[in-house]
Amino acid sequence: MAWAPFACMIGFAGLVLLVGLNEMFKASATKHWPTTTGRIVTSSVGKVKTTRTYYWVPAITFTYQIGTQTYTSSRYSASIQTGFFIRRSVERILAHHPPGSHAIVSYQPSDPANAILAPGVGPVFSSAMRFVILGALIFTMAFNFMP
Repeated sequence: MAWAPFACMIGFAGLVLLVGLNEMFKASATKHWPTTTGRIVTSSVGKVKTTRTYYWVPAITFTYQIGTQTYTSSRYSASIQTGFFIRRSVERILAHHPPGSHAIVSYQPSDPANAILAPGVGPVFSSAMRFVILGALIFTMAFNFMP
């Protein structure tokens, strides 16, 4: 029974690590998605509040066309939500995407409704690394409590 807390911590650490690595893997695949030209409909700084703090997100809506079908998306990157602790970081992104401007849209070939403005690992690196680092810290703590 002394191993139960250790096993739980190791399992949780592995899960957190997998989330971070999966996020980076999915983001890497978007670098090879086909592209089309889209139009920015709305562009603003969004604020997401958590239990202890908040972070800033690029709230961008854009439209694009694949064949005869028109789609609308509001995903900036492959991350579930690309967040920044510094508002200026989001303002720099929005400067490149004012409403009415054109943008290169990357879309998933098997599901064209899934589209983003910033393909690749770069835009999700910091959020994915938070999971990887947290998982590594939990692993370290687990081994310190090992029976």
